[in-house]
Amino acid sequence: MMAIYHKCKIETMGKGMHFVALPDNMVHPLLAEGNKRVLCTFKAAPTLPTHSAIQRTKALGYYFYIGKQLMQQLQVKAGDWVELHLQVDTTVYQFEMPEVFAEVLATDPAAADIFGTLTDGNKRSLMHLITQVKSIDKQIERALKIAQQLKAGVTSARVILSA
Repeated sequence: MMAIYHKCKIETMGKGMHFVALPDNMVHPLLAEGNKRVLCTFKAAPTLPTHSAIQRTKALGYYFYIGKQLMQQLQVKAGDWVELHLQVDTTVYQFEMPEVFAEVLATDPAAADIFGTLTDGNKRSLMHLITQVKSIDKQIERALKIAQQLKAGVTSARVILSA
C-alpha cells in the first residue's frame, strides 16, 4: 500500500519547543486502533522514520513534538510546512533500542529481567537517556550505569542518572 502524505505545519510552544499540528482526519483512524504511538515518515526524508506520540490539548488539538536535531536533519524551522505519513508504531518498544543498551542487557541477564518488568513508558525513558548523548563512549557509560541502577532497585529515569 502506498503511503498517503499530509501537509502539516511546524509550530512553536512555550520556550522553543516545536510541534507538528495534525489534522483530525489524519489522527482519528490511528487512535481508533487504541494506540497513540506512531511512526512518522517525512516525505523529505523517507528513510528516517521517527517514533512519536500523538498528544492533544483543547487549545492545540492533535500534535506531536519534533526535536531540534530532527528539524536540522529535515532543514526546517517553525512556520514551515512538511509532508508526512503516520502509521501505528508496532515496534517492540515503540522507540529505537540503542545498540549499546541492547548489548549491555544481552550480557547482564539480571538487568534485562528487571528492564522487562518495567512499563513501556519507563523503558522508553531509559532508552532516551542513552540516545541523548552523541558520544558512543558516553552511551556505553550510561547504559552500564542504568543496568547497575536497575539491579540496585532504581527504575525511575528521573532518578537513575543522579544516583
